[in-house]
Amino acid sequence: MASANAIAGLTAAMAAQLVWTPIDIFSQRLMVQGGIGGSSGINKNPRYSGQIDASRKIVRLDGVRGLYRGFGMSTVTYVPIFWASYSISQRVMWGGYSCYLEKKENGSGGCVSPSAKTDNG
Repeated sequence: MASANAIAGLTAAMAAQLVWTPIDIFSQRLMVQGGIGGSSGINKNPRYSGQIDASRKIVRLDGVRGLYRGFGMSTVTYVPIFWASYSISQRVMWGGYSCYLEKKENGSGGCVSPSAKTDNG
């Protein structure tokens, strides 16, 4: 069961980072472009005019690989979080679903807890 949770956590972390890493790249580059340039500290000639412009310029200069700088470190950071939460969320969801089924079928308030068979598929 631990290996299944590890695989599920790794898969979830990698899927999430495929989406979030480019978003982080855009937001970080847009944040740091301000630099020093005038009394307000805002650059008068920004390098990027928004996320779409940033994505085009990053892909043009660094390729698609430029959108995924830090992907490995982000994945390593978030795998333990997804791994730990997978088992807990699976039990909570199956517990709630089994309570719903028990009430629907029998009209009773008892809940069926997930068994070892439920955890394996």
